[in-house]
Amino acid sequence: MNTLLAGHSMAFLPLDQKQLIQSSYVRYRELRKELPGARQKVVTATVVFWGSLVVFIWAFILVVIDEELPEIVSAVALAGILFGLLFGLRARKSQRALRGERDAIELRMREIGVHFCDSLEELRVYANEIQEENEMSVLHDGSYR
Repeated sequence: MNTLLAGHSMAFLPLDQKQLIQSSYVRYRELRKELPGARQKVVTATVVFWGSLVVFIWAFILVVIDEELPEIVSAVALAGILFGLLFGLRARKSQRALRGERDAIELRMREIGVHFCDSLEELRVYANEIQEENEMSVLHDGSYR
């Protein structure tokens, strides 16, 4: 992170909010790591659901046209549909909760003049405005006044 020390910048983070800012920053970083896993669970559940549904429809069509088909195929497909549906609902709920927590942190920080800018590479923190000279190191004591 390109961190400017407080002595080189006109902007500072509010000292009275230091503990809140630092704990929010740490939790935000944790959420950045948890969200891709939650997103992957939703994708997996979706693939299982739709794949199983296709197999179930295919098995149903074969039964309708009097083709021989082991009953286990339909049973496994139905189980996959149910698993994908239930696991997907739970995964989406978890993903929404994580996103909601992340959005709440961003909003709370913006209200006190702290901006979290999350790119794929890194998380940057700015005081007051999002400008390069206002970039701060949240965990550095010199960033607070």
